[in-house]
Amino acid sequence: MNGVWWTIGAALLVWLLRIIHRTCVASRVSQNQEEATFWPIPSYQAELRDGFPTITCLRCNMTSWSPGDVQHLYCGNCHEYHIQKKR
Repeated sequence: MNGVWWTIGAALLVWLLRIIHRTCVASRVSQNQEEATFWPIPSYQAELRDGFPTITCLRCNMTSWSPGDVQHLYCGNCHEYHIQKKR
């Protein structure tokens, strides 16, 4: 009889952990969408240095001189694209 209760307890624990995981993932996704939509602070700075375009990620403070990174607003250190605000 003890084995049955352990099995039921383990199944309930797995079920509960799945619900918690789904809730956390859904919360994280909604936070990222809100951040992308309503991010009030700029996350990058694009400028000319010595006549060449550069992009500086304000999250990790790294600067890229790569034309592709500047064109696509990409941070190779964070592995993320910056979102350009629509005006």
